[in-house]
Amino acid sequence: MLDANVFRYAQIVTLTGSDYIGLVTELARGNLIGGIVYDGVIARAAELAMVDQLVTLNVAHFQRVWPAGAGRIVSALTSPP
Repeated sequence: MLDANVFRYAQIVTLTGSDYIGLVTELARGNLIGGIVYDGVIARAAELAMVDQLVTLNVAHFQRVWPAGAGRIVSALTSPP
């Protein structure tokens, strides 16, 4: 269960219908299909939220779906606590 205190530090980001259409179109053009689409949704939300970092265990997938944000994608295994 998600601790209610997380909402003091988190921001809810909502993608619009246009965001989804644009994302799916981009991913399809790049021949990115299947589970990586979920990474694309997360990356698009991170982009819209203008995050400083997107922390993940799968850096390569996120670099594929968000090449413009590659400098902000960091591994959870190497990030300081």
